[in-house]
Amino acid sequence: MAPTSRTSLSLFLLFAGIYLLTLRGTHTSVDDIPRYNLTNALMTKGTIEIPRSRMVAATSVDGRTYSKYGIGMSLVMAPLWLVGQGLDKTASEALRQVMEQPPIFAMSTTNQWLGALACALLFLIVRRVGFCDRTALLVALTTGLGSMLWLSAQTSFENILVAVLIEIVALALIGSEPTMWPAFAGAGAAMGFVFLTRWADGWIFLPGAVGLLIARLRHRVGQDHRGPALAVAFAGPLLLGIGLAMAYNHARFLDPFELGYDDDNTSWRFLPRGVFGFLFSPAKSVFIFTPLLVLAIARFSRLWKRIGGGPRAAGFFWMIGAPLLAYSCFETWDGGWCFGPRYLLPSVVLAMVALGEWIEDERWREGLWRPAAFVGLFAVGVYAQWVCLASNFNDYSDNYYFFRYYPEACPLWACLKGLCHPRENLWLLKLLASSDLRLTRVVILLIPLGFISAGIAGLRKELFSTCAAAIERIRESAPTLRTIVLLTAALVALIALTKVAETAWRKMQTPAGSGLHADYHPNTRWADPVAESKCDPWLDFDWSGTGRPFQGDFSVRWEGSIEAPTGGTYFFALDACGTATLSLDDQLLIVNYWPQPGRRMIVRSIPLAGGRHSIRLEFASSPAVDFYGFNGTFFGRTRFAPTGLRLRWKPPGALFLRTVPPRVLRPKQ
Repeated sequence: MAPTSRTSLSLFLLFAGIYLLTLRGTHTSVDDIPRYNLTNALMTKGTIEIPRSRMVAATSVDGRTYSKYGIGMSLVMAPLWLVGQGLDKTASEALRQVMEQPPIFAMSTTNQWLGALACALLFLIVRRVGFCDRTALLVALTTGLGSMLWLSAQTSFENILVAVLIEIVALALIGSEPTMWPAFAGAGAAMGFVFLTRWADGWIFLPGAVGLLIARLRHRVGQDHRGPALAVAFAGPLLLGIGLAMAYNHARFLDPFELGYDDDNTSWRFLPRGVFGFLFSPAKSVFIFTPLLVLAIARFSRLWKRIGGGPRAAGFFWMIGAPLLAYSCFETWDGGWCFGPRYLLPSVVLAMVALGEWIEDERWREGLWRPAAFVGLFAVGVYAQWVCLASNFNDYSDNYYFFRYYPEACPLWACLKGLCHPRENLWLLKLLASSDLRLTRVVILLIPLGFISAGIAGLRKELFSTCAAAIERIRESAPTLRTIVLLTAALVALIALTKVAETAWRKMQTPAGSGLHADYHPNTRWADPVAESKCDPWLDFDWSGTGRPFQGDFSVRWEGSIEAPTGGTYFFALDACGTATLSLDDQLLIVNYWPQPGRRMIVRSIPLAGGRHSIRLEFASSPAVDFYGFNGTFFGRTRFAPTGLRLRWKPPGALFLRTVPPRVLRPKQ
């Protein structure tokens, strides 16, 4: 096996093992169920009609229910569906309980394999554009561990499949060395399969693929006269894929261009908000989830020259930039129920190729700040992936979905508590905690560890030489390095102590006897009995995870008085996941009713005279059972929905909303 092929295979095995170690083992959003059901319908009945369910699906004019998503992802899941059927028949009852539903469990691993394949293909692309093996290996490793690719591998969204297909197109068409017609046919087939997977992505990436094709054909014309034949080899599978996608749309909705989505979901008026959100929003910024992208963008001009400029470079950079503008015009630009801007994943993977220019820059050895910046941003990227992997997105979204533009929604600190409870979200940790599966859990754990060992064994020479070079570089700048290490450690300690400092500050700001009287009821109607009565000084609660007052639904009523320091117009903001009301002086000011998952904030203003005013705050939790359907059967799973509540105000003269301090609150006597 050639060294390049051996390295790419080793990378695939390494990342397959790493991604399987962080497997969730079940569906991560309601969008997954239609894909699973479509795969099941194709494999058992040979039809695209899926059972009617409460999940995301579309009803056609013929009254039948179909998936709103492309068929490509379901086709890729088909082999794993067969594995799941085998597990369903052979697994022990204890293992079946840990897996919940073996077919769903098996299909949920699809993106782990695709993510590993994306890393291997990225290595080949970096080599194809002219970088050395060591540079290509570093780019692949840092992308697989420090970018949103790791997070995407834990979902069942089809964006990672699109990324793999676009990588295949780029790999086949971006080089200048002689290539036979199978490479062009493979690129056309991959591009056609993009249309079957995500119709919109097909049209977004097609101009870039055409640019690469034109550059490749121009180069071949100078060598022989096979250009037209190669163009046909590319166009044939591409047109076949587009035709099949149109036939699939017609079979579902009697219209080859109908996708089952709302027509008003896309508009140019959303463009500024989408661009800002993709680049700068604290909750969804691409730079939060892939910090190394900053360095890659700084070397785009050099990568343009390395690729050769002209149609080839224009096509490659079209694939990087077009999705940003196209999806910014979507009302749901953020991708909905997932960490990170998933629509930009294919672009991010291709953009990381430019990291090679940063690594091979001749000024790399002139100062330690360049490798330090690289390592620092990579460390932040790994931290961002891990803190999100260890967190339950439902918990995060229920508290921050409507606050994606607020700094507090940044997952770097909003998901910190996930690090303390990773077992709740990572399937292997659940398995290791099971006392009924001692032998089975060892055997299952050996599978990803075996992949990792095989990958490291295949990369041992490359990893050894890379580490040796890094150690030598460190020895050259040891004093400066110590300073950087100390500063980094201080920054990490500062982030880790944020919550501790906040807790200590709140205790200092809480005078004795301040707060509101609270009655906690074990029902959602504020009805007797009262399970607990106490004085709550801070009206800022996050009841997700272990902080829930009851293992079930509940309601709370707070009563007392609030002191207005001066007369004027006061703004009150009540955000809650559940149902909440706020009354001042027996006047109902805010009704925050939100039956869907996600936290919602309502702001109202009221003129108040200086002095004390009566206040009453009521809250009721959300429903506690989550239903999902697979293969026509509904499964009820106890999922006490994360709930929370926070009351903030802005007195006259204040610039921002802030949590109501306990010193102005007094409990009901």
